[in-house]
Amino acid sequence: MSAITFTPGDIATSFDALFGWLYEFDAPNTNVTSRMSEEEAKHFVNNLEQMHAPSIPKENRKCPICWSRYDGEDEAERCNNPVKTPCGHIYGRHCLIQSLVGIEPLCPVCRQDMCEMIIS
Repeated sequence: MSAITFTPGDIATSFDALFGWLYEFDAPNTNVTSRMSEEEAKHFVNNLEQMHAPSIPKENRKCPICWSRYDGEDEAERCNNPVKTPCGHIYGRHCLIQSLVGIEPLCPVCRQDMCEMIIS
């Protein structure tokens, strides 16, 4: 077995060499639509079910994106305005918008295509 060597400036290539095989398992749906615009993401998120922290089970009161609590006492550490996606996952409004715009329109937990959820 040969060793993989890291050289300065070649970290991305080394990362791909080590973990590139993971990309095959990243998204079960290979026909994913490209990123949403910020306007599309805001429209989608604004139409989701708004959640109130006390109604969320205690074990789910942290945003799976930023790990801040929905019911946190400190405003700086609180993830505000939780929303529930059609697939049943709960995120802070801002975190979900940023994920849909900046990464891809997939549910960060179950990887369902949010664009398909809009259409159906």
